[in-house]
Amino acid sequence: KEVDIRAYDGSIEVNERYSNPKLVLLLTPTLLTYAACHLSKYDPILSSINGFIWLTCTIPKMPFMHGVRIMGINRTVGIDDEKKKR
Repeated sequence: KEVDIRAYDGSIEVNERYSNPKLVLLLTPTLLTYAACHLSKYDPILSSINGFIWLTCTIPKMPFMHGVRIMGINRTVGIDDEKKKR
């Protein structure tokens, strides 16, 4: 029997693409980025910094990134090691 361990908040449903908690976690950085760009009067340097930070906050929350490990960050010891041996 294989155990499937996932790193997610227990209140967020795995099978739902965009449940209410997921939408809040996606919309909050988006609105903050928009407000920061607007208050900086859309300065190109500050807007590009805000855009980069927005991307680093939202891309990991997208469905296609579920279970993806980048450079070993957020790996599960013992479980991800078995996948490397295969």
